[in-house]
Amino acid sequence: MSGLKGRTVRIVVGEPYEWNQGNLFGTIISAQGKTEAIIKLTEKVKGPKLTSDLLKVSTRYEGESLMVLNLNYSVKIGGALVTEDTDESDYILIGNITFD
Repeated sequence: MSGLKGRTVRIVVGEPYEWNQGNLFGTIISAQGKTEAIIKLTEKVKGPKLTSDLLKVSTRYEGESLMVLNLNYSVKIGGALVTEDTDESDYILIGNITFD
């Protein structure tokens, strides 16, 4: 999955509907398999439980892959704020991810 690491991405948030923080931007710092990645966001995001600039994204639907980002497709993802120091996570969004 080294083809994804270091790439800049844009996340357009679809849910929650009351999201008012706009699009998210960041850089993929690690990818686990073809369905999960950790993104270092350009700004910290405040969730119900955590505030972090690390977002763990995973494909929303079975059989989808983040690798299609290399073909300039978007992928539906779920995202959770995570921290480097703990195993805590805070699921905050559903959206579409594309290379920026």
